[in-house]
Amino acid sequence: MEVAKSAPNPPRALAVAFDLLGNPVLRRQAGDRLAALVLADDARIATGFVGTPLICDALTDTGHLDVAYRLLTQTECPSWLYTVARPGLLHCRPV
Repeated sequence: MEVAKSAPNPPRALAVAFDLLGNPVLRRQAGDRLAALVLADDARIATGFVGTPLICDALTDTGHLDVAYRLLTQTECPSWLYTVARPGLLHCRPV
């Protein structure tokens, strides 16, 4: 199994999703960079259940709906749906 080379980081996605950059040009550039990172690894990122939705929101908000869709529907490891499609991999602990 090959590990993602340059996983997009959730802090960049947070900055875009919550409009923390304060400048539309910087926001768009951050979205473009996020899209490039996602595509560089064939939409296989290891950000987990918390990071993936944030990255999808940031991509969508900056005009990269196609990349967000590709990320969300990726089933190869590592990806969000890889674990979802394999329920035996999910570990639940009793409360």
